[in-house]
Amino acid sequence: MSQKKFAKNILKKFKMENYVKMNTLIECRVNMSNNDEGEKINSIIFKSLVESLRYLTCICSDILFG
Repeated sequence: MSQKKFAKNILKKFKMENYVKMNTLIECRVNMSNNDEGEKINSIIFKSLVESLRYLTCICSDILFG
């Protein structure tokens, strides 16, 4: 399976097919906190998404710097 197909499968699995591509800058040393007012998420689905994205960045490291 190609990386492009794998990435598309991730988007499909997590119902994100209609995404808009954008560059995101991440600020270093930002403290995260709980937001009790926000929407509750399913931790199992979230962990699965994170693991899928981590695997994708391992097999296709150029997307980290693209």
